[in-house]
Amino acid sequence: MENQYDQILVTFGHNNLFGWRITREELIACIAPYPASQWLELCAKVEGFLSIKRNDPEDPQSFLAQTFFPPSTLDRVKRCTKEKIILFSLGQLNVLRKMAIVYGRNDGDETELPMQKVALSKAFLATQDLHNDYDEIVGKNGDLESFCQFIIRNGYLNGSLNAADLFVRTHQIHTLHGQNVRFRESESFSDFFSKTVGLTVDQAMALCFSLAINYFQDKNVLITQTTVINPTTYYENLVIDPRLTESIVENLVIDFSEAKEKISEEITDSECSNTPIGYNLGIFRKTPFIRLGNGKLVCANLSCLLEKTTQNIIWLPKSKVTGLTKEQMDKLVIELTSYRGKLFEEHVKKLCVEMVNKNTKTVFHYIPPEATKTHEEVGDSLLVQGDTLVILEAKSRQFNESFKYTGEWSADKQFIDELTKKAVEQIETAARKIRGGEIGGLSIKPEAIKRIYPVIVAYEPIPMHGKMQRYIRQQVNESGCLTDSIFAPLEIIYVGDLENVMDGVESYTLIDVLEAKDSSDPHASETNFNNFYSHFVTSKGVLSNGWGKENFSTFWKKVFTPNFIFKSSPTSKD
Repeated sequence: MENQYDQILVTFGHNNLFGWRITREELIACIAPYPASQWLELCAKVEGFLSIKRNDPEDPQSFLAQTFFPPSTLDRVKRCTKEKIILFSLGQLNVLRKMAIVYGRNDGDETELPMQKVALSKAFLATQDLHNDYDEIVGKNGDLESFCQFIIRNGYLNGSLNAADLFVRTHQIHTLHGQNVRFRESESFSDFFSKTVGLTVDQAMALCFSLAINYFQDKNVLITQTTVINPTTYYENLVIDPRLTESIVENLVIDFSEAKEKISEEITDSECSNTPIGYNLGIFRKTPFIRLGNGKLVCANLSCLLEKTTQNIIWLPKSKVTGLTKEQMDKLVIELTSYRGKLFEEHVKKLCVEMVNKNTKTVFHYIPPEATKTHEEVGDSLLVQGDTLVILEAKSRQFNESFKYTGEWSADKQFIDELTKKAVEQIETAARKIRGGEIGGLSIKPEAIKRIYPVIVAYEPIPMHGKMQRYIRQQVNESGCLTDSIFAPLEIIYVGDLENVMDGVESYTLIDVLEAKDSSDPHASETNFNNFYSHFVTSKGVLSNGWGKENFSTFWKKVFTPNFIFKSSPTSKD
């Protein structure tokens, strides 16, 4: 049976199209005539088109190819295949960025992008060849674990991105839920944040959003509109004191000279093909902005900027605390990690409550620790519908950088421990207590439960291509967990998937979707939840109720507008 959910598309490089590779020397010759800032500017704009959801243009790949490639290359693309070809990827852009930082000119920040199309097409296609090299070296045909490593690398690099959702979630978690979740006995997180960072959480989010909004661009300004930021004039639009922005901005910036030094070591001739250049976002993830020699800022990686300014905003105070001993710093890290976990659990609960309020087919339960004999929590959230029970475990842990760019299990052993041991054991314990009659007050009797859906909700997207899903389920079964026939196959979903359900929950509940996924063909069962849900709502003709837009409107009115007022258009930066 054909898999209509998990389509793997290969990005074409110069070798695919023309049958020969551009040499490293030729690539450097294409890059060298132009300022590095110009290449970084171009890559940031292209990344925005690839990453951020938009309706125009409907086919960003074709639009970008027509914009940057000469007619001769476009003709070759048409002759190569009748099917859609992917010519631009985030891995390709990361290789090009690194090559440009090392080999591009560093004598200006021209942003009109008057580049020759021949040079552009060679640079894009040649860097895609370099990106492909790593997969060819480390990949093993027919090896499930090796394939899953490839999926992890690409999943973390090419995950679907909705910038508005990221900021809305951050606001809900840190501002709304933060009012109900304790950070310290003697101090709230909002007070701790303000004391160390110098801004309120909402002010920090408004500033961060103002930096990201540069990339919500119309296709007509892809070439002409600059996204280089001049700090001396950019913050004139702030309602808050511009002098306080340094506490946020400096945490996002690396000087060009330092970036060049670090990247030069990574892309030496001997290492270029043997290291995951395009996948390795380590330098960009921590500092997504690069400060040019004239003091202006250029985005080095948009997805890293969005991650740093949303789900990682909780770490901002840590970077500002000084004078702590190692023991005190370790204690602070534990406090922040624990607090983030409690905030995330609260967010999942609130989503479930809102779900059942919008569709009464489902009932929500939360069993607090004090309501049990052993004072242990029974699932982070429970949903009941008919004779079906869903046990949700919220996991806020983020995976380390080496795991993300290599996909190797050994690079982050806790990945397996968190997903196939700890979380699964928590779900199984909760199921045992519920079925054993230890938990009272549920809307369903233990003996009436016919099916249990174990669901792990992750704070950070986890690449769950079908074979990846199969691999993890195999690990769970081999550990002896969830083997009772009452359990449906384990589902690991991203919190954004749970939020997506809100847009159509009046028509179909989360349990309706899980049951359809479970009872359908094997490809549907194994595919990631987002892919199946997209297919499900499309085939059922489910219309959005505007939940996402409504929440973004709230964020805009309550967070952004009060703190950042544009005097002209949002993309006018001087």
